[in-house]
Amino acid sequence: AVAGAPQDDRNLPDVHLGLYDDVLVFDNVEKKVYVIHWVNLGRHASTEEAYEDGRSRLNLLLSKVHNSNVPMLSPGFVKLGTRQFGEPLNKSTMTSDEYKNAVLTAKEHIMAGDIFQIVLSQRFERRTYANPFEVYRALRIVNPSPYMAYVQARGCVLVASSPEILTRVRKGKIINRPLAGTVRRGRTEKEDLMQEQQLLSDEKQCAEHIMLVDLGRNDVGKVSKPGSVKVEKLMNIERYSHVMHISSTVSGQLDDHLQSWDALRAALPVGTVSGAPATAQ
Repeated sequence: AVAGAPQDDRNLPDVHLGLYDDVLVFDNVEKKVYVIHWVNLGRHASTEEAYEDGRSRLNLLLSKVHNSNVPMLSPGFVKLGTRQFGEPLNKSTMTSDEYKNAVLTAKEHIMAGDIFQIVLSQRFERRTYANPFEVYRALRIVNPSPYMAYVQARGCVLVASSPEILTRVRKGKIINRPLAGTVRRGRTEKEDLMQEQQLLSDEKQCAEHIMLVDLGRNDVGKVSKPGSVKVEKLMNIERYSHVMHISSTVSGQLDDHLQSWDALRAALPVGTVSGAPATAQ
């Protein structure tokens, strides 16, 4: 345990991982469904047998998709229902003064060299009878993002909307996309461009972003072939429904003796979520 760490009052896992034999992927951009089956070679006498078994399983899954008679979803409706609890409950895990003191403490640790950077977080709670899936559906409309999630995990239902990936490995290529530096979208095209210019000229926002680019290069470099790490894109602007972000792309070629799990481990702890210790354990 880390000395001084906050009490775990939710009893939730830090990471929720799932390994599945069968996956249906709905591509909302191309309006296509991809059917995926994982073949365990250890269960078969030969590669040919494994291949044929995989084909049979895919055909079975395809027939279920084509022949299923699933009713259409009804129009979404989110009702907070807080009146049933009396006064609305909006609660944070720390007061304003506690947060300010945490900022001062963080600065002291940075000056002392204990940490490179830190992201202070607080949890906001609100009671509601809203259906989590309806909240997810509403989020897709109000704040659509490239990476959205509705996960029924142990002890909770996770609804998330994020514009960034932590780590991606495809055909041996590692991608890390730092996303930091944010400003609201403008009401007009002219105001939007002004907001972009102000964001890119903001010394603090740009400094934070470059710190995360350096952190990404370090994380990717831990598991990449020597000399393969590069910054493909630096400080581009990405626009979303309500805000715009500064984004960069760091890549590297995964070392031959390593796997994607090693790349994921190298990216933890996540700099954009928690910051970075002076020495990763």
